Amino acid sequence: MTTPRCDAAGGAVGWSLLLIGGDAALQASLRAALAEAVPAARLTCPATPSEAGTLPRPDLLFLPLGAGAEPVACCAALWPGTAIIALIHPGAERVIAAAMQAGAADCLRVADVTPSALRRSVGRAIELAELEARVAAQRRELELFCEVLVHDIRAPVRAAGYLAECLVDEAETADRATLIATARMLQRSTAQMAALVQSLAAHAGLEQDLSDPRHLPFVEVVEATLAVLDRDIVESGAGIEIDDPGLSLDCHPAALVQVLQNLVGNAIKYAGAAPPRIGISARSLPGAVLIAVADRGPGVPDAQAERIFEPFVRLSRAGATAGSGLGLATCRKLIERDGGTIRCLPNPGGGSRFEIRLPQPPADAPEATIATVTGEADGAAAGATIGTTTIRPPRMTSVLRPPGHRSAIG
Repeated sequence: MTTPRCDAAGGAVGWSLLLIGGDAALQASLRAALAEAVPAARLTCPATPSEAGTLPRPDLLFLPLGAGAEPVACCAALWPGTAIIALIHPGAERVIAAAMQAGAADCLRVADVTPSALRRSVGRAIELAELEARVAAQRRELELFCEVLVHDIRAPVRAAGYLAECLVDEAETADRATLIATARMLQRSTAQMAALVQSLAAHAGLEQDLSDPRHLPFVEVVEATLAVLDRDIVESGAGIEIDDPGLSLDCHPAALVQVLQNLVGNAIKYAGAAPPRIGISARSLPGAVLIAVADRGPGVPDAQAERIFEPFVRLSRAGATAGSGLGLATCRKLIERDGGTIRCLPNPGGGSRFEIRLPQPPADAPEATIATVTGEADGAAAGATIGTTTIRPPRMTSVLRPPGHRSAIG
Protein backbone atom coordinates (compact mmCIF):
# COMPACT_ATOMS: atom_id res chain seq x y z
CA MET A 1 0.00 0.00 0.00
CA THR A 2 1.20 3.51 -0.80
CA THR A 3 2.76 5.28 2.18
CA PRO A 4 1.29 8.67 3.16
CA ARG A 5 3.61 11.60 2.47
CA CYS A 6 5.75 13.25 5.13
CA ASP A 7 6.47 16.90 5.83
CA ALA A 8 9.96 18.46 5.77
CA ALA A 9 10.61 17.33 9.33
CA GLY A 10 9.70 13.74 8.55
CA GLY A 11 6.30 13.77 10.29
CA ALA A 12 3.28 12.13 8.70
CA VAL A 13 1.07 14.55 6.82
CA GLY A 14 -1.24 11.97 5.26
CA TRP A 15 -3.41 12.17 2.23
CA SER A 16 -5.80 14.96 1.32
CA LEU A 17 -9.27 13.46 0.81
CA LEU A 18 -12.52 15.05 -0.37
CA LEU A 19 -16.10 13.89 -0.02
CA ILE A 20 -18.33 15.88 -2.35
CA GLY A 21 -21.92 15.99 -1.16
CA GLY A 22 -23.23 13.20 0.99
CA ASP A 23 -25.55 13.62 3.94
CA ALA A 24 -24.46 14.06 7.53
CA ALA A 25 -24.76 10.34 8.25
CA LEU A 26 -22.43 9.41 5.37
CA GLN A 27 -19.91 12.08 6.39
CA ALA A 28 -19.92 10.84 9.99
CA SER A 29 -19.50 7.17 9.06
CA LEU A 30 -16.72 7.96 6.58
CA ARG A 31 -14.83 10.11 9.10
CA ALA A 32 -15.09 7.40 11.76
CA ALA A 33 -13.89 4.66 9.40
CA LEU A 34 -11.00 6.80 8.11
CA ALA A 35 -9.91 7.70 11.64
CA GLU A 36 -9.29 4.01 12.26
CA ALA A 37 -8.10 2.97 8.80
CA VAL A 38 -5.91 5.96 7.77
CA PRO A 39 -5.38 8.16 10.85
CA ALA A 40 -3.14 10.69 9.08
CA ALA A 41 -5.63 11.37 6.28
CA ARG A 42 -7.42 14.74 6.16
CA LEU A 43 -11.04 14.67 4.97
CA THR A 44 -12.79 17.79 3.67
CA CYS A 45 -16.50 17.74 2.79
CA PRO A 46 -17.50 20.46 0.32
CA ALA A 47 -21.21 20.52 -0.35
CA THR A 48 -21.05 20.92 -4.16
CA PRO A 49 -18.62 20.30 -7.04
CA SER A 50 -18.32 24.07 -7.60
CA GLU A 51 -17.26 24.56 -3.99
CA ALA A 52 -14.81 21.67 -4.33
CA GLY A 53 -13.32 23.30 -7.43
CA THR A 54 -11.92 26.14 -5.31
CA LEU A 55 -9.84 23.71 -3.22
CA PRO A 56 -6.34 22.37 -3.98
CA ARG A 57 -6.19 19.10 -5.91
CA PRO A 58 -6.84 16.23 -3.47
CA ASP A 59 -5.08 12.86 -3.45
CA LEU A 60 -8.41 11.04 -3.40
CA LEU A 61 -12.03 11.91 -3.97
CA PHE A 62 -15.05 10.11 -2.52
CA LEU A 63 -17.99 10.64 -4.85
CA PRO A 64 -21.50 9.46 -3.85
CA LEU A 65 -23.42 8.18 -6.89
CA GLY A 66 -27.11 7.68 -7.39
CA ALA A 67 -28.71 7.79 -10.83
CA GLY A 68 -25.63 7.94 -13.07
CA ALA A 69 -21.83 8.04 -13.37
CA GLU A 70 -21.51 11.45 -15.05
CA PRO A 71 -20.01 13.09 -11.92
CA VAL A 72 -17.03 10.71 -12.14
CA ALA A 73 -16.06 11.92 -15.61
CA CYS A 74 -16.52 15.57 -14.59
CA CYS A 75 -14.32 15.22 -11.50
CA ALA A 76 -11.68 13.23 -13.41
CA ALA A 77 -11.43 16.13 -15.87
CA LEU A 78 -11.34 18.70 -13.05
CA TRP A 79 -8.58 16.93 -11.10
CA PRO A 80 -6.39 14.83 -13.42
CA GLY A 81 -4.31 12.40 -11.39
CA THR A 82 -6.71 12.30 -8.43
CA ALA A 83 -7.93 8.88 -7.35
CA ILE A 84 -11.74 8.54 -7.28
CA ILE A 85 -13.71 6.09 -5.16
CA ALA A 86 -17.40 5.99 -6.03
CA LEU A 87 -19.73 5.46 -3.10
CA ILE A 88 -22.78 3.59 -4.35
CA HIS A 89 -26.13 4.23 -2.69
CA PRO A 90 -28.56 1.33 -2.25
CA GLY A 91 -30.38 0.53 -5.48
CA ALA A 92 -27.76 2.24 -7.66
CA GLU A 93 -25.54 -0.80 -8.20
CA ARG A 94 -26.19 -0.61 -11.94
CA VAL A 95 -23.87 2.43 -12.23
CA ILE A 96 -20.79 0.56 -10.95
CA ALA A 97 -19.60 -0.52 -14.39
CA ALA A 98 -20.19 2.97 -15.86
CA ALA A 99 -18.34 4.57 -12.94
CA MET A 100 -15.30 2.36 -13.48
CA GLN A 101 -15.32 3.13 -17.21
CA ALA A 102 -15.56 6.87 -16.45
CA GLY A 103 -12.38 6.77 -14.36
CA ALA A 104 -13.22 5.58 -10.85
CA ALA A 105 -10.40 3.58 -9.27
CA ASP A 106 -12.81 1.65 -7.04
CA CYS A 107 -16.45 1.45 -6.04
CA LEU A 108 -17.77 0.85 -2.53
CA ARG A 109 -21.34 0.40 -1.44
CA VAL A 110 -22.24 2.94 1.23
CA ALA A 111 -23.04 0.07 3.58
CA ASP A 112 -19.49 -1.30 3.05
CA VAL A 113 -17.68 1.86 4.22
CA THR A 114 -15.75 0.16 7.02
CA PRO A 115 -12.19 0.60 8.32
CA SER A 116 -11.03 -2.66 6.74
CA ALA A 117 -12.56 -1.76 3.35
CA LEU A 118 -11.04 1.75 3.39
CA ARG A 119 -7.66 0.47 4.56
CA ARG A 120 -7.58 -1.73 1.47
CA SER A 121 -9.23 0.61 -1.02
CA VAL A 122 -7.75 4.05 -0.29
CA GLY A 123 -4.09 3.15 -0.67
CA ARG A 124 -4.78 0.98 -3.70
CA ALA A 125 -6.76 3.74 -5.42
CA ILE A 126 -4.08 6.38 -4.81
CA GLU A 127 -1.35 4.01 -5.96
CA LEU A 128 -3.30 3.28 -9.14
CA ALA A 129 -3.85 7.00 -9.80
CA GLU A 130 -0.13 7.71 -9.32
CA LEU A 131 0.75 4.89 -11.71
CA GLU A 132 -1.69 6.18 -14.32
CA ALA A 133 -0.25 9.70 -13.95
CA ARG A 134 3.28 8.37 -14.50
CA VAL A 135 2.16 6.42 -17.56
CA ALA A 136 0.41 9.50 -18.95
CA ALA A 137 3.52 11.63 -18.36
CA GLN A 138 5.70 9.03 -20.10
CA ARG A 139 3.26 8.94 -22.99
CA ARG A 140 3.45 12.72 -23.33
CA GLU A 141 7.25 12.59 -23.24
CA LEU A 142 7.25 9.88 -25.92
CA GLU A 143 5.06 12.05 -28.13
CA LEU A 144 7.43 14.98 -27.59
CA PHE A 145 10.41 12.76 -28.37
CA CYS A 146 8.81 11.80 -31.67
CA GLU A 147 8.13 15.44 -32.50
CA VAL A 148 11.68 16.55 -31.74
CA LEU A 149 13.18 13.67 -33.67
CA VAL A 150 11.16 14.71 -36.70
CA HIS A 151 11.65 18.47 -36.28
CA ASP A 152 15.09 19.04 -34.75
CA ILE A 153 17.04 16.26 -36.45
CA ARG A 154 15.59 16.94 -39.89
CA ALA A 155 17.60 20.15 -40.43
CA PRO A 156 21.08 18.79 -39.55
CA VAL A 157 20.37 15.57 -41.49
CA ARG A 158 19.40 17.60 -44.55
CA ALA A 159 22.51 19.78 -44.11
CA ALA A 160 24.78 16.76 -43.71
CA GLY A 161 23.39 15.17 -46.86
CA TYR A 162 23.86 18.37 -48.85
CA LEU A 163 27.42 18.88 -47.60
CA ALA A 164 28.31 15.26 -48.36
CA GLU A 165 27.08 15.78 -51.93
CA CYS A 166 29.20 18.92 -52.17
CA LEU A 167 32.28 17.02 -51.06
CA VAL A 168 31.69 14.38 -53.74
CA ASP A 169 31.14 17.02 -56.44
CA GLU A 170 34.13 19.13 -55.38
CA ALA A 171 36.56 16.29 -54.72
CA GLU A 172 38.25 16.55 -58.12
CA THR A 173 37.88 20.26 -58.89
CA ALA A 174 37.86 22.29 -55.66
CA ASP A 175 40.99 23.48 -53.88
CA ARG A 176 42.04 22.06 -50.54
CA ALA A 177 40.80 25.06 -48.49
CA THR A 178 37.27 24.73 -49.94
CA LEU A 179 37.18 21.02 -49.21
CA ILE A 180 38.34 21.59 -45.63
CA ALA A 181 35.70 24.29 -45.08
CA THR A 182 32.94 22.01 -46.40
CA ALA A 183 34.18 19.10 -44.27
CA ARG A 184 34.14 21.28 -41.16
CA MET A 185 30.56 22.33 -41.82
CA LEU A 186 29.71 18.64 -42.19
CA GLN A 187 31.40 17.98 -38.86
CA ARG A 188 29.27 20.65 -37.18
CA SER A 189 26.07 19.14 -38.56
CA THR A 190 26.95 15.65 -37.40
CA ALA A 191 28.05 17.00 -34.00
CA GLN A 192 24.68 18.73 -33.64
CA MET A 193 22.88 15.46 -34.38
CA ALA A 194 25.11 13.55 -31.96
CA ALA A 195 24.52 16.06 -29.17
CA LEU A 196 20.76 15.92 -29.64
CA VAL A 197 20.72 12.11 -29.67
CA GLN A 198 22.90 12.06 -26.55
CA SER A 199 20.52 14.44 -24.77
CA LEU A 200 17.52 12.35 -25.75
CA ALA A 201 19.20 9.13 -24.60
CA ALA A 202 20.27 10.64 -21.28
CA HIS A 203 16.80 12.08 -20.60
CA ALA A 204 15.04 8.84 -21.55
CA GLY A 205 17.38 6.69 -19.44
CA LEU A 206 17.07 8.57 -16.14
CA GLU A 207 14.65 6.04 -14.64
CA GLN A 208 17.22 3.26 -15.03
CA ASP A 209 19.54 4.53 -12.26
CA LEU A 210 18.60 2.43 -9.25
CA SER A 211 21.80 2.98 -7.23
CA ASP A 212 21.56 4.02 -3.59
CA PRO A 213 22.26 7.66 -2.64
CA ARG A 214 25.56 8.53 -0.95
CA HIS A 215 26.30 10.79 2.00
CA LEU A 216 29.07 13.26 1.12
CA PRO A 217 30.14 16.89 1.64
CA PHE A 218 28.39 19.42 -0.58
CA VAL A 219 31.80 20.88 -1.45
CA GLU A 220 32.70 17.69 -3.32
CA VAL A 221 29.67 18.14 -5.57
CA VAL A 222 30.69 21.77 -6.22
CA GLU A 223 34.29 20.75 -6.98
CA ALA A 224 33.17 18.16 -9.51
CA THR A 225 30.81 20.66 -11.15
CA LEU A 226 33.48 23.36 -11.51
CA ALA A 227 36.01 20.84 -12.82
CA VAL A 228 33.65 19.87 -15.66
CA LEU A 229 32.98 23.54 -16.49
CA ASP A 230 36.58 24.73 -16.07
CA ARG A 231 37.12 25.68 -19.70
CA ASP A 232 33.82 27.60 -19.94
CA ILE A 233 34.60 29.44 -16.69
CA VAL A 234 38.06 30.50 -17.85
CA GLU A 235 37.01 31.51 -21.37
CA SER A 236 34.00 33.53 -20.17
CA GLY A 237 35.84 35.21 -17.27
CA ALA A 238 33.00 34.08 -15.00
CA GLY A 239 33.01 35.00 -11.32
CA ILE A 240 31.56 32.19 -9.22
CA GLU A 241 30.92 32.75 -5.52
CA ILE A 242 30.44 29.65 -3.41
CA ASP A 243 28.67 29.83 -0.06
CA ASP A 244 29.57 26.48 1.47
CA PRO A 245 28.36 25.98 5.05
CA GLY A 246 30.36 22.77 5.34
CA LEU A 247 27.24 20.63 5.28
CA SER A 248 26.99 17.07 3.98
CA LEU A 249 23.98 15.65 2.22
CA ASP A 250 22.43 12.46 0.91
CA CYS A 251 22.25 12.48 -2.90
CA HIS A 252 23.13 10.70 -6.09
CA PRO A 253 26.41 12.59 -6.72
CA ALA A 254 26.56 12.16 -10.49
CA ALA A 255 22.96 13.31 -10.84
CA LEU A 256 23.41 16.39 -8.64
CA VAL A 257 26.61 17.31 -10.48
CA GLN A 258 24.69 17.03 -13.75
CA VAL A 259 21.98 19.36 -12.41
CA LEU A 260 24.46 21.98 -11.13
CA GLN A 261 26.51 21.70 -14.30
CA ASN A 262 23.42 22.49 -16.35
CA LEU A 263 22.38 25.45 -14.18
CA VAL A 264 25.87 26.99 -14.00
CA GLY A 265 26.48 26.26 -17.69
CA ASN A 266 23.23 28.03 -18.62
CA ALA A 267 24.18 31.02 -16.48
CA ILE A 268 27.46 31.27 -18.38
CA LYS A 269 25.88 30.67 -21.80
CA TYR A 270 23.12 33.28 -21.43
CA ALA A 271 25.02 35.92 -19.45
CA GLY A 272 25.24 38.34 -22.37
CA ALA A 273 28.21 40.60 -23.07
CA ALA A 274 29.29 41.11 -19.46
CA PRO A 275 31.35 38.45 -17.63
CA PRO A 276 28.95 36.06 -15.85
CA ARG A 277 28.46 36.44 -12.08
CA ILE A 278 27.13 33.28 -10.47
CA GLY A 279 26.47 32.26 -6.88
CA ILE A 280 26.24 28.68 -5.59
CA SER A 281 24.96 28.18 -2.04
CA ALA A 282 23.52 25.52 0.25
CA ARG A 283 21.91 25.56 3.66
CA SER A 284 20.18 23.10 5.94
CA LEU A 285 16.42 23.18 6.52
CA PRO A 286 14.40 20.91 8.80
CA GLY A 287 14.52 17.59 6.98
CA ALA A 288 15.94 19.05 3.78
CA VAL A 289 18.82 20.85 2.08
CA LEU A 290 18.20 23.99 0.00
CA ILE A 291 20.68 24.49 -2.86
CA ALA A 292 20.60 27.66 -4.95
CA VAL A 293 22.29 28.76 -8.16
CA ALA A 294 21.85 32.49 -8.79
CA ASP A 295 23.07 34.69 -11.65
CA ARG A 296 22.94 38.25 -12.95
CA GLY A 297 21.84 37.33 -16.46
CA PRO A 298 18.74 38.52 -18.34
CA GLY A 299 16.44 36.45 -16.12
CA VAL A 300 13.38 34.38 -16.95
CA PRO A 301 9.94 36.00 -17.42
CA ASP A 302 7.50 35.02 -14.69
CA ALA A 303 5.16 33.51 -17.26
CA GLN A 304 7.94 31.16 -18.42
CA ALA A 305 9.32 30.19 -15.00
CA GLU A 306 7.45 26.87 -15.00
CA ARG A 307 7.43 26.16 -18.74
CA ILE A 308 11.23 26.15 -18.98
CA PHE A 309 11.23 22.80 -17.14
CA GLU A 310 9.13 21.15 -19.85
CA PRO A 311 10.98 19.02 -22.43
CA PHE A 312 12.06 20.84 -25.60
CA VAL A 313 10.96 24.29 -24.41
CA ARG A 314 13.36 27.07 -25.37
CA LEU A 315 12.95 30.75 -24.56
CA SER A 316 12.71 32.92 -27.65
CA ARG A 317 15.68 35.02 -26.57
CA ALA A 318 17.78 31.86 -26.54
CA GLY A 319 16.79 30.86 -30.04
CA ALA A 320 20.17 31.65 -31.54
CA THR A 321 22.01 29.51 -29.00
CA ALA A 322 22.44 25.81 -29.66
CA GLY A 323 20.62 23.52 -27.29
CA SER A 324 18.25 20.57 -27.20
CA GLY A 325 15.69 22.12 -24.85
CA LEU A 326 16.13 19.12 -22.55
CA GLY A 327 18.57 20.49 -19.99
CA LEU A 328 16.14 21.89 -17.41
CA ALA A 329 13.63 19.11 -18.02
CA THR A 330 16.38 16.63 -17.20
CA CYS A 331 17.26 18.63 -14.07
CA ARG A 332 13.69 18.44 -12.81
CA LYS A 333 13.45 14.75 -13.59
CA LEU A 334 16.66 14.02 -11.67
CA ILE A 335 15.64 16.09 -8.65
CA GLU A 336 12.09 14.73 -8.50
CA ARG A 337 13.43 11.19 -8.74
CA ASP A 338 15.03 11.80 -5.33
CA GLY A 339 11.81 13.29 -3.91
CA GLY A 340 12.99 16.89 -4.29
CA THR A 341 11.78 20.01 -6.07
CA ILE A 342 13.39 22.59 -8.33
CA ARG A 343 12.01 26.00 -9.26
CA CYS A 344 13.07 29.23 -10.94
CA LEU A 345 12.65 32.56 -9.13
CA PRO A 346 13.66 36.15 -9.89
CA ASN A 347 17.01 36.97 -8.32
CA PRO A 348 16.83 40.16 -6.22
CA GLY A 349 18.79 42.78 -8.15
CA GLY A 350 18.37 41.04 -11.51
CA GLY A 351 18.86 37.63 -13.03
CA SER A 352 17.50 34.23 -12.05
CA ARG A 353 17.72 32.08 -8.95
CA PHE A 354 17.20 28.33 -9.24
CA GLU A 355 16.35 26.66 -5.93
CA ILE A 356 16.68 22.91 -5.33
CA ARG A 357 15.15 21.34 -2.23
CA LEU A 358 16.29 17.79 -1.46
CA PRO A 359 14.79 15.83 1.45
CA GLN A 360 17.36 14.85 4.08
CA PRO A 361 17.59 13.23 7.50
CA PRO A 362 17.65 16.02 10.10
CA ALA A 363 21.22 17.16 10.74
CA ASP A 364 23.08 20.17 12.14
CA ALA A 365 25.19 22.14 9.70
CA PRO A 366 28.81 23.03 10.67
CA GLU A 367 30.19 26.56 10.64
CA ALA A 368 30.18 28.19 7.20
CA THR A 369 33.25 28.84 5.07
CA ILE A 370 32.91 30.97 1.96
CA ALA A 371 35.12 31.32 -1.10
CA THR A 372 34.98 33.19 -4.38
CA VAL A 373 36.27 31.58 -7.56
CA THR A 374 36.76 33.66 -10.69
CA GLY A 375 37.71 32.73 -14.21
CA GLU A 376 39.99 35.71 -14.84
CA ALA A 377 43.18 34.71 -16.62
CA ASP A 378 46.14 36.21 -14.74
CA GLY A 379 48.91 34.06 -16.15
CA ALA A 380 49.31 32.12 -12.87
CA ALA A 381 48.03 28.70 -11.90
CA ALA A 382 46.34 29.20 -8.55
CA GLY A 383 44.45 26.85 -6.25
CA ALA A 384 40.91 27.63 -5.17
CA THR A 385 40.30 26.60 -1.58
CA ILE A 386 36.78 25.79 -0.44
CA GLY A 387 36.40 24.60 3.14
CA THR A 388 39.21 22.13 3.73
CA THR A 389 39.45 20.90 0.14
CA THR A 390 41.55 22.44 -2.64
CA ILE A 391 40.67 22.37 -6.32
CA ARG A 392 43.22 23.52 -8.86
CA PRO A 393 41.70 24.46 -12.20
CA PRO A 394 44.25 26.10 -14.50
CA ARG A 395 44.48 29.91 -14.68
CA MET A 396 41.93 30.52 -11.89
CA THR A 397 42.30 32.81 -8.91
CA SER A 398 40.55 32.68 -5.57
CA VAL A 399 39.68 35.18 -2.88
CA LEU A 400 38.86 33.81 0.57
CA ARG A 401 36.15 35.66 2.49
CA PRO A 402 35.52 35.52 6.22
CA PRO A 403 32.79 33.30 7.68
CA GLY A 404 29.47 35.10 7.78
CA HIS A 405 30.03 36.94 4.49
CA ARG A 406 26.85 36.84 2.38
CA SER A 407 26.84 36.55 -1.37
CA ALA A 408 25.97 39.61 -3.42
CA ILE A 409 24.70 37.35 -6.19
CA GLY A 410 21.78 35.75 -4.38
